[in-house]
Amino acid sequence: MRDFLISSNWWIEGEEAFFWSVPSGVLFQVNIATCQCEFLTRIPKYDTAKCNGVVYCQKYEGRLYCFPYDKEKIYIYDLKSSVWEESKFICEVPLMFNPRAYRNEVNEIWILEHKNKGIFQVSLAQKKVIRQYMIPRVEDICNGQYVLVHNQLYYITGSSVGCIDNERQTNVLYDIEGITFQLYTICHDGRNFWLSGADDKIFIWNPMQGVVKVITDILQGHELPDFEKKWIVPEVPLFNDSILLGEYIWYIPIQDDAPVLYIHKDNHNVQIMKISEEKETEKTLRQRENAFKYRVVYVRKDRYIGVYSIKNQSIFEIDTKELLVKQKNYVISDIARERIADVYHMEKEVLYEANEGNVDIFTIMLQKSFMTRQKGSANKGKSIYDTLR
Repeated sequence: MRDFLISSNWWIEGEEAFFWSVPSGVLFQVNIATCQCEFLTRIPKYDTAKCNGVVYCQKYEGRLYCFPYDKEKIYIYDLKSSVWEESKFICEVPLMFNPRAYRNEVNEIWILEHKNKGIFQVSLAQKKVIRQYMIPRVEDICNGQYVLVHNQLYYITGSSVGCIDNERQTNVLYDIEGITFQLYTICHDGRNFWLSGADDKIFIWNPMQGVVKVITDILQGHELPDFEKKWIVPEVPLFNDSILLGEYIWYIPIQDDAPVLYIHKDNHNVQIMKISEEKETEKTLRQRENAFKYRVVYVRKDRYIGVYSIKNQSIFEIDTKELLVKQKNYVISDIARERIADVYHMEKEVLYEANEGNVDIFTIMLQKSFMTRQKGSANKGKSIYDTLR
């Protein structure tokens, strides 16, 4: 069931974490010290076709919010009462959320439409949208990530950066000189914004001065073997996340056409972090449809970045202080595996042979069925023996 570890983010509290499993819709509770993942519940009538590969987890006042699982509801699970709630949220397009913008519990969050003009401010206390802004653009463009700086929301839309001042209720769009490509990531270092997208450049910018610096040759001459290029999906941003931790801005790639980078926020020196376990071969790439590689699933203690490897179906941790990588052996416990099998059986879930987690579930079902039949046979034998005796 290693593929059940795929998630959009983990909610971290000390040595405990929660995450929604994208392939299964199961909510897991994780002991970070022991790396054990335990079953808590499953999203009601979960349908993987609705989630678009994205199920985010956000906690507020003892409740875990699951979104945007589908475009009509936000699901809410009360940890104390074990009761599910639903909140209506009707939208016609996929939604964007940046969990890295919220390290602690907050009352309000922001959700963007991926390919439309809506930006929603959602109250977790009221369980509803309390304010909506429209992106001042008419073109059909993609939105990227966002970052919160004081009372302002800076967000990526196409090749521009927008800024919502929630106190003044204003929405301003900045066109940035030299950027003609789709942006995706945005990060704030305390003074400037770092912007990246579908180009091998990183722009350092702020609204007052404009472009402060352009970092070029960010891949440091990194070249792909010819066999690897066949799996690359064109026009996809190089990096999925940019994260400020300590002295460095960390860039985690989406595909294998870019390495993990860390750039000093002051002198802008670019370094590559090589991860030997992630080296691709033609054989490993043939096991996947494309070269999509990493998902950042958590940041903890303002030091460690947890990254899910699609290649190895496992999580490794980057220590941003010691500049080291450590493999984390997170596993789904035996009890959790049995409970998942019971839920799948009860809900008459369709299992697919090509899915590793589904095969594991089917095996557990067969084992439990066999043990039940054996127990039944033993009970019948004992009853006959007692009768004859």
